[in-house]
Amino acid sequence: MSCPSRGAAACSSAAGLAALAGEATPLGAAALAGVISDALGRRQRDRAVVLAQMWLADGGLAFAACAAVELMSLRPSGRSALSGGREPWPVRRLSAGESRPARHAAGSELSIAGKVRAALASAGQDDYDAALAALRPYRSGDVHQRVAASFLAPTETAWHEEDCAAVLAADNPYLAAVLMAAVTDPRHLASLVDQASHTPASPW
Repeated sequence: MSCPSRGAAACSSAAGLAALAGEATPLGAAALAGVISDALGRRQRDRAVVLAQMWLADGGLAFAACAAVELMSLRPSGRSALSGGREPWPVRRLSAGESRPARHAAGSELSIAGKVRAALASAGQDDYDAALAALRPYRSGDVHQRVAASFLAPTETAWHEEDCAAVLAADNPYLAAVLMAAVTDPRHLASLVDQASHTPASPW
């Protein structure tokens, strides 16, 4: 499902509601996960990993990989009905220049994506190749989608190298912290650590 930037919130809402009705797409699964992760909070992030297990069991590896990318490009508002707020579907796409505080790299989204990454790392070649093919279109997406694809695909060192350069140039501490979790080249580590330690002002 393609979401134009001006309709991104409505698009994720529609996909999430469709997933609740049994018409699951990666975006819909991610929208549901975003609401649940927001309600659980970082202290209960380990409980959110069951969502990745459900994606893998019900949709397969390629579906789970795409859902993880979608999740890592969504932003929960922190006001979901599940957590006592009034906003019925509080997720939207992160804009290209937007960053979370780096501490959010320890949150549910990366725990869920980490479970999918582990499944990719241990997958058979045919399943891995199919998942990698499903991830490739996200390399043409925004920086959040590109970094998520790099994080998920342990063999794609060229993706990681490209994204390290882009994230360092963009001064995005959260994405630097995500790339640190999947660093493949020690040359990048010091620069990523330095950037991840600089958290920009944020309303989160």
